[in-house]
Amino acid sequence: MPGQVPYGQTQPGQMPGQPQMPGQPQMPGQMPPGQMPPQPQMPGQQPGYGGAPQGPFGGTPTAPGMAGGAEWNGTFVGNAGALVLSVQGSQGNYSGYIQDQGQRYPFQAHLDDQTLHGAFSMNGNEAEFFADRDGTSVMMYVGEYEYWLEQTSPQATP
Repeated sequence: MPGQVPYGQTQPGQMPGQPQMPGQPQMPGQMPPGQMPPQPQMPGQQPGYGGAPQGPFGGTPTAPGMAGGAEWNGTFVGNAGALVLSVQGSQGNYSGYIQDQGQRYPFQAHLDDQTLHGAFSMNGNEAEFFADRDGTSVMMYVGEYEYWLEQTSPQATP
């Protein structure tokens, strides 16, 4: 028949191995009728899955005080008990201390989205810290160091 090519042969302009529609020539890069091109993936999504990006502890982060989240008030302990983060406050303004090896460093902090962002003085130098929370777990960043903490109390330790 006119316009048909014997099985196993290609039409002019068709790439070998590319599917062809009977009686219709295809140009390289052209999609067959009825077929959609692949869609680009949104940043932060796993291929084949929609939804929100995952947080640093696996799972979707929620804002403190929101359903599924928790307030930042509490005591968090890490490094085999040698490191303590004690936080109290409300409405995005927090204070407390970071204790390392028994030495306490008072801080003032605020929320940047869901991250607790504060500063404290250590040996006469100002140091900045960030803390991200997922349930009872906290990942605290001080300079180039990361500390994993777990909540031990819903109240700040005096």
